[in-house]
Amino acid sequence: MKDESVLRVAMIGCGVRGAQTYLPVLLLMKRHFHVIAVCDVDSRRASAAGELAGAAVFTDLDDLLEQARPDLAVVVVSPPPSDQNGVVALRCLNAGVAIIAETPIARTLEQANRLLVAAEATSVPAEIAENYCRTPFERFKRLLLDGGVFGPVHVVYSDFVGHGYHGISLLRAHIGQKVAVTRVLGLSQHFGVERHQYRPGEWRDEETWQMGVLEFANGSRGILSFSTLAYGSPLRWGRARCAVRFHAARGMGIGPDLAILAGSEQIRPIRTTIRTSTVSGIATLDAIVSDLPDGTGLTWAWENPLRDYPLTFSDQYDQVTIGLELLSIYRALTGAALPEYPLPEAFADRQIDLALEASRRRSEPITIATFRENSDCHFIP
Repeated sequence: MKDESVLRVAMIGCGVRGAQTYLPVLLLMKRHFHVIAVCDVDSRRASAAGELAGAAVFTDLDDLLEQARPDLAVVVVSPPPSDQNGVVALRCLNAGVAIIAETPIARTLEQANRLLVAAEATSVPAEIAENYCRTPFERFKRLLLDGGVFGPVHVVYSDFVGHGYHGISLLRAHIGQKVAVTRVLGLSQHFGVERHQYRPGEWRDEETWQMGVLEFANGSRGILSFSTLAYGSPLRWGRARCAVRFHAARGMGIGPDLAILAGSEQIRPIRTTIRTSTVSGIATLDAIVSDLPDGTGLTWAWENPLRDYPLTFSDQYDQVTIGLELLSIYRALTGAALPEYPLPEAFADRQIDLALEASRRRSEPITIATFRENSDCHFIP
C-alpha cells in the first residue's frame, strides 16, 4: 500500500470518453491525482490530450508502462465487441499497475477471468468504472437501504434505464451485492418502427426489446427491460424519463420518489433536498438530505466527499459520479478502503448479462452456477 499522497496517473484512451469525461475530472482533482502521461494509438488524439494535461504523450502502451511507471492507469479504450478494453487492462495489471477501467470488465468471461487472476497475482487494486449504481442519488438511496429503512427489497425493476450489465448492477445494488443471483430468464422481441434518424447519419426502422428476470437466492426478483432505441432515438424518451422502481417490506421507491409505511394505514413520503454550494463559480453538490429521522436525532443524509472540488452534477455521466469512482480506486491504492466495484463484482454482472443473452437465444432459463460461456452467447451493443 502507498502512503496517502497525490497519485501519478496515466490515461489510456484519448477518445471522447477519455478526453471529455475522465480527463477534465482528473485535472480538477489535484489533491488526489497528477496526470503524468496519456496514450492513444491515434497520435493526434494523444497529442491533444497531452497538451491539455501537460503530460507525456505515448502511442505505444508498453512504452508508457516502461517509461512513465504510473501508480494508476485509467483505461478508456474501445469497449466490446472490441477486445481492446480487456487487453489493455490485463497488460497494465501484469505490469503491476493498478487500474480503473471502463465498462464492461471484458467481452468474454474467459478474458474477464484472466483479469481476476492477474489482479490476484499482482495484488494491485483494480476496479471497473460502473457508473449507474454509483450516482449520488443511488448512493443516498443505498444508504437508506443498507440502514434498513425500507426493509428487505422484494422486487426491483430497471426499466429502460441501462442495458445489460448496467441494469444488472442496479438490480443487484438494491437487493444486495452479497445475495447471489441463482437463475435467469431472458426474452427478446424484434419490432418494426417508423424509419427515423437514430443519431446523425444513422437511420433505424426496427428495434429489439431485451427483457430478463433475475432470481435471487433470498427469493427476491429483479426485472430488466431495455430497447435498442434507448440511447439516441427521438422515438423513445430514453433514460431521462425512466427510473428504477423497487418494492420492499416497509416501503418503495420510484426514481426520486421514496416512501415508507407510517403506522398501519398510510404511506409517508420521504422528502429529499439537494444541497449545493459554489466552488470556483461552479454549483456543485454538497449533500442529499432527507426529512426522515435516522434514530440519532439527525436525518438521513448523504454528503459528497468531493464537495470542495468544482465538479458538475446531473446524472450517471456527471463529473461528481466520475470523481467518486476515481476516489474509490484512490482510496484503495492509499489503503483507506477496498474498491467499491472490484473485479469480482464486475465479473458477476457480466456473467449474468451473458447468461441472459444465452437464455434469450435458447428460449429457456439458465442456472448461473452451471452457466459457461459458449458460441451462442455474445455481446449485443
